[in-house]
Amino acid sequence: MHEIVLQLNAFAEKVAKRAELFAAALVIAIVLMLVLPMPVWLLDILIALNLCVAGLMVVVSMYMPGPTAFSTFPAVLLLTTLFRLALEVSTTRQILLEANAGHIVETFGNFVVGGNLVVGLVVFLILTVVQFIVITKGSERVSEVAARFTLDAMPGKQMSIDSDLRAGLLTAEEAKHKRSELSKESQLHGAMDGAMKFVKGDAIAGIFIVAVNLIGGISIGVLQNNLAAVDAMHLYSVLTIGDALIAQIPALLISLTAGMITTRVADDNRKNGEQPSNIGQDIVAELFSEPKALATASVIMLLFGFIPGMPTLVFLILAATLATAGAVGLLKPKALLEQQRRVNASESENARIVDLTTFAATKPFIVRMPLVLKETPAAEAITIAVRVMRNCILEKRGIPDLQVIDFEFNSTIPDGRIHFLMSEVPLIDVEIRSGWASAVESVARLEELGFTALEDTLTGTRRRRTWVQAADPGKLREAGVIYEMWEAVFAADVEVEMMRNCQMFVGVHEVQRFTRWAERRYPELGKELGRSVPLPRLAEVIQRLARERVSIRNARLILETILEWAAKERDPDVLADYVRLALKRQLCHEAARDGLIEVLLLAPELEDQLRNGIRQTSQGSYLDISPEIQQALLDRLGELVGTGGTAAALPVLVTAADIRRSVRKLIEEEFFSVSVFAFSELTQHSRIQPVGMIEL
Repeated sequence: MHEIVLQLNAFAEKVAKRAELFAAALVIAIVLMLVLPMPVWLLDILIALNLCVAGLMVVVSMYMPGPTAFSTFPAVLLLTTLFRLALEVSTTRQILLEANAGHIVETFGNFVVGGNLVVGLVVFLILTVVQFIVITKGSERVSEVAARFTLDAMPGKQMSIDSDLRAGLLTAEEAKHKRSELSKESQLHGAMDGAMKFVKGDAIAGIFIVAVNLIGGISIGVLQNNLAAVDAMHLYSVLTIGDALIAQIPALLISLTAGMITTRVADDNRKNGEQPSNIGQDIVAELFSEPKALATASVIMLLFGFIPGMPTLVFLILAATLATAGAVGLLKPKALLEQQRRVNASESENARIVDLTTFAATKPFIVRMPLVLKETPAAEAITIAVRVMRNCILEKRGIPDLQVIDFEFNSTIPDGRIHFLMSEVPLIDVEIRSGWASAVESVARLEELGFTALEDTLTGTRRRRTWVQAADPGKLREAGVIYEMWEAVFAADVEVEMMRNCQMFVGVHEVQRFTRWAERRYPELGKELGRSVPLPRLAEVIQRLARERVSIRNARLILETILEWAAKERDPDVLADYVRLALKRQLCHEAARDGLIEVLLLAPELEDQLRNGIRQTSQGSYLDISPEIQQALLDRLGELVGTGGTAAALPVLVTAADIRRSVRKLIEEEFFSVSVFAFSELTQHSRIQPVGMIEL
């Protein structure tokens, strides 16, 4: 038996590979049916096949999760309609020529309608009216409206997909799949709008065929076969009604299929891993979702049962059934809660004894908020600000394959606090200041203007930040206060920590994705780079650029510069400096405010002390100067940078090229956002405005 099943599966696979040949053969067979006479036994087979296909399509439409699950229906509808019309032509030919159209036609004519012409015509007309006026007309209207609404909604749905993709809610593959589904949906509804005309025309054709069969058959029987009018009418009416019914019943089933597809509303709010539902499940779930409605209907049925003359037993059974369903619906939530409690208790107990065999990798970025903020406007504002920041890093900095940021609500987080974690290690733990803004003013000045203000220290630094209540931001603007809302400030702090630890998400894997992307755009450059520069060294260079927030979107210039100097220089720090020099126009443009670059300078004596303190080792260079000099430099830099928040553009510290890297390493712990340029990285067209000198 097992071998037979395997052979059948192999045969089915071969047939599936040649499905297009069967489709072509079917079309040719339908055309031949229109012109060639069919034997009676073959007509019985084809009529049975017609009924089978119609029934199958109804069942398929009931089990499909959504309209696009049967996207080939318009083409199937065309083929089945043509097949049914060809079958009617063949049976009509046999009825008129031989007065015999097979056992199925005769059975429908005699058994179904009892051989009564009037009953048969009435049944046929009822089926035709139901199909043509009720089902087909309604389905046609639904198809027209669905096609128009689907086409009107396409731009909005496409923008929604693009927005979710940019926000990191969808991966590229998921977005591609959703666009494909959207395109398939629009094409399906557009095709259904026209395909419903097939069903409508088929119903009209059925009426004409009945009239032709009846009139033509009686005429042939009386005039050619010398039958009495009564005998001819009885013979041909039975065959005509049988032929009409075996054509109209499959047509009605296919019309029903079309109606179910056009009126199907798919549920897109399934949970992950949940199987899609079918129309039967949806109907039962929605009808029995309101126990109170079932109880009300039960009372109504009970009242009907007490009306004199009504079948009391029938209504009592219906009332009892509805009451039972309502009671089950009322008790089900409690039962589910109890079952869930038992499952949770069982899982908790089992967790103590089950040996784990796998582990979950750490999440790259997490923002954790207290549980009380869940589904609140404050949490939504924080989420939007952080996601916008993450998208800006991806778009403006060109960081490849940047992971999305997860947002969690945890009962262990104290109310009023918010945490940011990288690889599940906390880096930021600050107070939530919703309704406050960071201002570029002193507390005294803000209080003079009538605002409530306070001052605190930036995390991990000695810089001060001024906060002002911003319940009405319009008043701050009217007072000329430069400010930035707390949510944007928090997002900027998250960005600083991400870039400070960029080696955690800019590694060999991400740089390989970056180089593959560049190779697709610049094939020869990519090939030469792969031969000349090892991937780990390239990753180190990109990490150093990213740490100083240098955009790597200009991939061609960056890779060409690395390729040019890689043969002469192996130190990633030096290669990164060459790239910065090549990107100096970009660096100056990003550092300028209104075309002017505000710079801080080091006193010549301080530069000499720093230069003399640089020590070279096999692990790289480091700065060997006294703690007093370091402290004095940082204190003076803090005075010059000021107390401005993220809204204030910080000046650029400009030094000699040979000490630039050492100065950057010295100040980045406390002044990470302060860029350090070499004089050679300033273009000749840059407008420079010195705003301070750092001297001891």
